[in-house]
Amino acid sequence: MTHYSSKEWQLYRHGKYCDKQRLQMQKHLAKCDSCLEKYISFIGQEEEDAADHLIPPTFETDLAQKIEQNSAIFKKNSRRRYLINYSTAAALTLLLLGGGTFEATARELPRFFEERLVTEINHFNPVDFSNGGVKNIVYNFLDKIDELLIIEEDK
Repeated sequence: MTHYSSKEWQLYRHGKYCDKQRLQMQKHLAKCDSCLEKYISFIGQEEEDAADHLIPPTFETDLAQKIEQNSAIFKKNSRRRYLINYSTAAALTLLLLGGGTFEATARELPRFFEERLVTEINHFNPVDFSNGGVKNIVYNFLDKIDELLIIEEDK
């Protein structure tokens, strides 16, 4: 990261750069603490006094009140959002229970796996059990189960 010199920051402060250069320097100030410290060190008492006239005396209390109001609204909205989410989940659960979806899944899933495994076991061909043959058989069997599960998920 290239840093700007004190002279460059003084020129910036007095508006001696074009808009493009000023924007580039502003972005740099947002990222670089050392240049920001350098720039702030040039701010004099008369500029601080001028800034005081721009900020109303009730600024702090007004800001605190707005923050308090917004946090109350946020809390109210978050409770409402929680209630809506909870109600939606409860309604969907009742709908699925009433429609028999959970019961059908509990009834059909074991049957599905049993049919698929029986088919695979019936097509099982014994192989040489020496030199890792059993391991290969088990791995192949598990791979076929994975393939069946992926096929069923795609349906």
